[in-house]
Order: sequence, then C-alpha cells, then structure tokens
Amino acid sequence: MPTSDQTARLSPPLTPRVLLVDDEPEARAALCRMVRGMGYEARVAVDGREALGYLREHPGEIQLLIADLLLPLMHGDELAERVRNLDPAISTVLTTTGTDRPSRQLLGDSRDLPILEKPVRFEPLYRLLAERLGPVPASPRP
Repeated sequence: MPTSDQTARLSPPLTPRVLLVDDEPEARAALCRMVRGMGYEARVAVDGREALGYLREHPGEIQLLIADLLLPLMHGDELAERVRNLDPAISTVLTTTGTDRPSRQLLGDSRDLPILEKPVRFEPLYRLLAERLGPVPASPRP
C-alpha cells in the first residue's frame, strides 16, 4: 500500500504543470513567465536529458511538455518520442524559430505535433494551453 508521500507523487497536481525545455535562457524565461502568468505551474530544463531526468524523478507531475525543436544533445522530436514512451499521457508541443524546410525535415514522424513559432506569443500559447490542459482551477478563498 502506498504511503501518503507516494500517493502525493502519483496523484496529478491540482494545477496543471508544464515542463519547458529550451537551451536559450531568454526564451526559456519568457515562456516560463507567460505560462505562470496564465495560472499554470511551470518547470524548466535546458536540454532533453535534463527533461527526461525530471520526468523520471517526478512521475505523473507533468501534463504538457513544450520543447524547442533544435536542442543540443537531443532534438525536440526525439525528446517527444522518448516522452511518449515514458508516459503517453504527457502532451507534447514543439517550438521553432521558423517554418523553414530544414526544421520541418527534422520532424520526421513527429509532424503531427503542434508547433509554436518563436518568439512564442501570448495568444497562441494561451489557446494551446487551454485546449490541452483546460482552465486553471480557481484558487480556494480563505
């Protein structure tokens, strides 16, 4: 029987959590501010390995992964595939600095994943989060 600590780790959080993966500090910080400003919780990672490590250490915590397509060590499409194998319940979105042909060719089997153009703008991000995660629960009043 799981302890209360184990149960807490396995239960999804009340506020949806997003894992943001981008090796560019400014882009990562801006995205994090927007996600948190919309009322969702955000965690960050600088590359795919760090992201996978976080997901393994915190199972069930993340509902949505937003990853840059062009990451060092592991591109975002490979990260998306590994995340799908690790936890199919996690929805994935990629970001890219353009819809240029080389970026699109990297997608391979991940062409069905939603893509946000960088710099990510508030409205498309908000629509995507609301669609994928639903509204943020209202904070309980004291």
